[in-house]
Amino acid sequence: MYDNRGLTLIELLICVVIIGLLALFAYPEISKWKEKETIRAEVFALSRVLMLSRIDAIQSNCSVPVLFVSGADGVIDGYEAFRDNGNGGGISDDWVRHADEKSIYSHSCPVGFTLTTNFSSNRMRFKGRASIVGGTVTLNYQGEGVAKVIVSLSGRVRIEDI
Repeated sequence: MYDNRGLTLIELLICVVIIGLLALFAYPEISKWKEKETIRAEVFALSRVLMLSRIDAIQSNCSVPVLFVSGADGVIDGYEAFRDNGNGGGISDDWVRHADEKSIYSHSCPVGFTLTTNFSSNRMRFKGRASIVGGTVTLNYQGEGVAKVIVSLSGRVRIEDI
């Protein structure tokens, strides 16, 4: 009579090989999924900042500029939004954040991400209840455009895949 209490070494090795093969084939798909989710998170972060800036401009009835910030190499790799109401001894609507002006959001893109815009001087602003200048921000990942965030003349923000 055999005493069957457990696995033999052969059975255990076969299980380890099967799990290893599954992991080998799944890794590329998991890394693609992670990359897509990182891109998606950046696109939604940008659109959220633009929407929050618009809402803050309407609620506070003052200008809320969104500045697209260039790094040392001249490539746009971040953005900043703030309430430009002249608090802290500054001048309102001067595109410069002074000490007491409320920061809405400041963000630096992760490595590999850059932005391009068609806004004049890479900046735009939402003004209380007044009209704004619409435009497009293209999010680039490793040199290729992956998504556009479009701001209409009415201030509506929408995302468009490329």
